[in-house]
Amino acid sequence: MAKHRSASHVVFIGWLFVALLLASRVDAASAPRPVYTIAVGYNAVADVLKRNASGLTTLRYADDDALRFYSLMQHASRHAFLLTVADADTQRRFPDVARRAVAPSLGELERAVGLVARAVAQDQAAGEEPEVVFFFSGHGVRDESGSASLSLLDGALTRSWLYEKLLARVPARFIHLIIDACHAEAFVRPRDVNAKVEPLEPAERQSYLDQATLERFPNVGAVLASSAGAQSFEWDAYRSGVFAHQLLSALRGASDVNGDGRVEYSEVGAFLSAANLRVKDPRARLEIVVQPPRVNRRAPLLDLGTLVQQFELRGRADGAWANGFFVESESGERLLDVFPERSARLALRLPVGERLYLMRPDGEIDLGVGKGAAVELGSLQPRAQGTRARGAIDSALHEGLFKVRYGPAFYQGYVSQYDDIVAVQFGAEKADPTRDSPPERAAAERSSTQKTVATVLVVAGGVAAVAAGVFTGLALDAKSDYEDTDLERSAEEARDRFNRNRTAAWVSGAAALGLGGAGIVLFALPSERRTSSAIRIDGLGFGAGGTF
Repeated sequence: MAKHRSASHVVFIGWLFVALLLASRVDAASAPRPVYTIAVGYNAVADVLKRNASGLTTLRYADDDALRFYSLMQHASRHAFLLTVADADTQRRFPDVARRAVAPSLGELERAVGLVARAVAQDQAAGEEPEVVFFFSGHGVRDESGSASLSLLDGALTRSWLYEKLLARVPARFIHLIIDACHAEAFVRPRDVNAKVEPLEPAERQSYLDQATLERFPNVGAVLASSAGAQSFEWDAYRSGVFAHQLLSALRGASDVNGDGRVEYSEVGAFLSAANLRVKDPRARLEIVVQPPRVNRRAPLLDLGTLVQQFELRGRADGAWANGFFVESESGERLLDVFPERSARLALRLPVGERLYLMRPDGEIDLGVGKGAAVELGSLQPRAQGTRARGAIDSALHEGLFKVRYGPAFYQGYVSQYDDIVAVQFGAEKADPTRDSPPERAAAERSSTQKTVATVLVVAGGVAAVAAGVFTGLALDAKSDYEDTDLERSAEEARDRFNRNRTAAWVSGAAALGLGGAGIVLFALPSERRTSSAIRIDGLGFGAGGTF
């Protein structure tokens, strides 16, 4: 009996061990995979590509696209990289994020990919299955042979580079490519003001999918914009590219049609299709190429559960909520647009710590600052549209207009930021022209003037020395004439010439020593000691008696 009980215990413990092992494997399989994100945006065309880029103009919002994508994905990523040159407006609106950007160059991109490749290898060694997301917004350019590339700051990101340096190098479980640029494989849809739009034939689309994308890499999926024009890709109302804005709306949960918290390729494709279906002008209509990884066509682009520092805006799209709405931040970033079917369930992810505004056709709602708790749509009541013209803009005016004191201190702080502004003068400063310039520039001007004076003194001393030599020679010649003549008149004239030239030689020599010495001494003195004008500290002047 004891043996039977002991054997039963052994069997029970064995089954318990197996159950725990299977449970741990299930948990590991269902646990979110680590994500690494590389977001690249570049508005211009690299100089080396401009010969093949006639008609392409500098974009306005490719930097914003990359920055907005990075801003979202950093909250779902183990590590994220931002490569862009943010313009002044973008840096003012998003100072914290813009500070993290590095140049969108080939070198910086290769460095980022190298870091990601090493991190992915380490994760795999630890039993994890990492994913990589690569986002690009900018210009695409074809060379003479018709091969397409993406424009970086200093050159071309070619398909060969992308395939060999990223896709073949990084051993990730999935790699997601999101590219918003001109593409010239089976179709041409430039992204510019004077864009020529070519028809997209089914055979060309299939050719593109078969040849231009990823037959070598079944773990790679792609979402590509296949139509472009300046008005369609970049819209001031969004302050970003239209494709990027729609994609970010989808990734924030607007496309999650089944509410499982996984944004899959099919959901993104359907959401983007619905968003663009009623756009009548072909120059403004987006057609999207969506290809999920062939090894798992239900692989999600984003697991919403991995997003941190977000809160959930959720509810059923009944009544007025079915008329659509958008959400913008206090900084003016339009975070997402939603136009749902009636009674559809929504579960949107929005950032905490920012004041947000929800805009509906019949009014607006101040969401306040999200703190992490879910917000139910049914609990929100809009106010009349007239109370705030555009949410964040009107609020910014009411809360910020004429709230900063203006006076000399603010003025001087402002003008000190710009080299091309000539500042006004204040009171007693008008007597000192050097006060018109910053202290460093004034000191440089004084130093330059004193160097000029020193040079003049040295040159004058040199001229005097030459004169002294000439007069010395004339004096010696007069002395020789005096000694060689026996005539009284000639001897008298020679003596007078000797005395005059000797005196001139002495005077010239003395002048040479004085002028040259003064110039040399002035050259040798430190610049601070050269200055006989006042040195001013914090607005207090010290005149000649106080110079130091």
